[in-house]
Amino acid sequence: LHTTSNVNVWPGHLIYPNTPLDPDEVVGTCLLKNELYFFTRTTKYRTTITISTSDATTPSIIQAIDTQEMKGTKGAISQDLIVTDGELIYFIGSDLRLYEFNGVGDTCLSDFVEPEIRSARNPETVGFLHVHDKQIRYYYAHSTETSVSRMLLYDLLYNEWFMDDGRCVAFSIDYPLEGNFLRLTE
Repeated sequence: LHTTSNVNVWPGHLIYPNTPLDPDEVVGTCLLKNELYFFTRTTKYRTTITISTSDATTPSIIQAIDTQEMKGTKGAISQDLIVTDGELIYFIGSDLRLYEFNGVGDTCLSDFVEPEIRSARNPETVGFLHVHDKQIRYYYAHSTETSVSRMLLYDLLYNEWFMDDGRCVAFSIDYPLEGNFLRLTE
């Protein structure tokens, strides 16, 4: 183990924002605007890597790795509950609320639907988030159900919540169409 700047780098180029024996382990990562964010259950860390190259034939060399804890921010509960649209990161925090993160601070989006989000059964293992067409979709199993059959949708343009239930969904993906359009497939 050696420390570069304020980050622990293990042989094999594994990067840990905190010490590997820290009980607040990393639960997920997300890339936003060329910075890598590590989420733990209680906070998040921003990692910036500075790379240098002298020409096209020389391999890139990591000059510096800088990791900083994002003080005053929330952590997440699993990788499946962290998504980005390229501009912001959306995640379900350990307090079971939906947040958006702009690279500096968190904003809670879910005050209106908090009781429904809290009713999710084992969200860290069963639920997942998906961003499509300026909408955040949170798929989850209700506390009385055994399969993922509910979806809360937050429309980012109109700041409105919608709910869909009664359809079992195992995953969702964006399917590319002609002309750079994406179709949501559930």
